[in-house]
Amino acid sequence: MEGAFRSSRLVLDHSLVSFHDHGMDALERLAVNRRLFRDNFRDYTIPVLPERLDFVQGNDRRGGTLPGYRAQSVQSIVTIANQCYDLVLLDAGSGMGAAGDPGDGAMLEQADLIVVSLTQSVEGLEHFFSGRHYPDQLKDKPVILVLGRYDKESHCTLHNIKRRFGYKGILHGVPYNTDFMDAWNMHGVMNYMQRSRNLNDRHPSAHFYGSIRQLAKDLMNMLEIPALKMVGRGA
Repeated sequence: MEGAFRSSRLVLDHSLVSFHDHGMDALERLAVNRRLFRDNFRDYTIPVLPERLDFVQGNDRRGGTLPGYRAQSVQSIVTIANQCYDLVLLDAGSGMGAAGDPGDGAMLEQADLIVVSLTQSVEGLEHFFSGRHYPDQLKDKPVILVLGRYDKESHCTLHNIKRRFGYKGILHGVPYNTDFMDAWNMHGVMNYMQRSRNLNDRHPSAHFYGSIRQLAKDLMNMLEIPALKMVGRGA
């Protein structure tokens, strides 16, 4: 995720400051030592949109800084983050085995809503909808399914997927978009999103941006977050 944003705090002079002075590594250490509070949480984040959107850089290692305490530290971090922001988005790893990681499992356990990213691969969809490999947390929480790099010309459309698997929940398709991918590679996603807010329907990126906007609206509606509230404490 770090690659999406350009920030001076992502480029550090390692001779002067440790890489772990911010992000999840620092937050986990503070949480374990009971030194993480609402008042100092933002000191370890990267402001993407000042007073509205902060980003927490991921762990340097998969298991975190203190693997033996990871579940407890993640629970503390999420609890305090919820005191600071109206909406907290967490990346709980990838694959059906993500919940096996103590930290990822703790994130799923505390989530009010889980967004599952899938593809149009029939084999992968059959694997998911069989339910045999569900993390336990998915069985008891509201879920939004999202198909990345969605191709509306494929036979495996949103309508056909719902019909084949009898799925009655929310299902989104987010198409591949060259401009977005270029913006990601150039660490300019925020500038791209801000430029794209008022695209007309004929613009090549309009369908992509519209799908992102609708996904965000559904997410906020399911969490019962009023749109105007999102400009308040931050997200």
